[in-house]
Amino acid sequence: ISLMLAMLDPERAEIRYAAAGHGGFVLRADGSVQELPPTGPVLGVVESVYELGPTVTLEPGDTFALVTDG
Repeated sequence: ISLMLAMLDPERAEIRYAAAGHGGFVLRADGSVQELPPTGPVLGVVESVYELGPTVTLEPGDTFALVTDG
């Protein structure tokens, strides 16, 4: 099972996340794409500790996108 837990701080326009198997993307207003890689393997395969990924700062016009293969 893949999973992403993301915490949005709307006052700071920041996202912190942990992701098992699938990450996400930030589609920047300037047309660039920032990949948010998974922070660990899919759930249930091996015993794992999932660390928080780096803080991601959003700018006006940016879009936070999550994807699935299901």
